[in-house]
Amino acid sequence: MVTLESLYIRKFNLQFWLTIYTKSLWKPITHVPSRKRISAFEQGGGRATSLRAPSDITSASSRAESDFRSSFRAALSVCRSLAVLDPRRGRRTAAMTEADVNPKAYPLADAHLTKKLLDLVQQSCNYKQLRKGANEATKTLNRGISEFIVMAADAEPLEIILHLPLLCEDKNVPYVFVRSKQALGRACGVSRPVIACSVTIKEGSQLKQQIQSIQQSIERLLV
Repeated sequence: MVTLESLYIRKFNLQFWLTIYTKSLWKPITHVPSRKRISAFEQGGGRATSLRAPSDITSASSRAESDFRSSFRAALSVCRSLAVLDPRRGRRTAAMTEADVNPKAYPLADAHLTKKLLDLVQQSCNYKQLRKGANEATKTLNRGISEFIVMAADAEPLEIILHLPLLCEDKNVPYVFVRSKQALGRACGVSRPVIACSVTIKEGSQLKQQIQSIQQSIERLLV
């Protein structure tokens, strides 16, 4: 059974959470009535003027929701002016231009090669020929089981993966940079950014021809 006291308790809970979400953009409805005031309200036949009717909850919540939506739209417009919004996941990713790329990230794949690389990385993940992360990529190089290394040019700081090109040159393994660590993470099958990955050697792999084609494309970037 719904009582007047339970209605006002629900009113207080709604007021509290709406105040939190809107960062006090609207004035609170009223304070929580005591049991004495509630009983006086019931005895007076509902004629007390100091207490608001439950219909005020709906109007106040509507105002709070409207203020919250307008504030959210304003913040979103600022974010869009400063960065690019990823439509598939709703995440903000910085727009990297040619001037923003660290010159140490060499060789850098173009758009066409990047698409081929990410497609092959995704297939390698399905065929269990992929190691994700800078540490795992280093292990594959030391063990001599890496076909090629892919790194993200927007790793911060970039120096945390610059030991990989040195190891690749020592082990004669091709390596290349792509622009986005977020895109590399999606290709690796994870929701988080990945700054480096390694496609590993596997006997009788169905991806052998594609791997050789990518290796030749990477070598052409160095010429």
